[in-house]
Amino acid sequence: MCRLLVLSPCYSMESWLYQATNELRPLCQNEHDSDDHAQLIAEWSEDRARLDEVHQPKVVMKKCVADHHNEALANSFPAEEVYCAGRSFYESVENLRSCTALVEALSHPVT
Repeated sequence: MCRLLVLSPCYSMESWLYQATNELRPLCQNEHDSDDHAQLIAEWSEDRARLDEVHQPKVVMKKCVADHHNEALANSFPAEEVYCAGRSFYESVENLRSCTALVEALSHPVT
């Protein structure tokens, strides 16, 4: 079991993907004009740790984004900013880094 590594966002993949707020904002606005969503996205952008506190983020954004744009959000994921927030993404990255077998395997070029 020591080789089984769990990558677990706080609630769901959207807990991480919605961190791509520069991409999320226009996707939301294209669907509807919600001041509540605009405020949420601004808060998530200013404090990356806040999104980990949202229960069912996909449900919160169901009217506009839900899980319909996951690939686009993943492509603009601000990994460094989210890592620096020190929450679930940070914990997952550090969990991967602590696995010496994985680090060793990744250090060898693939042939």
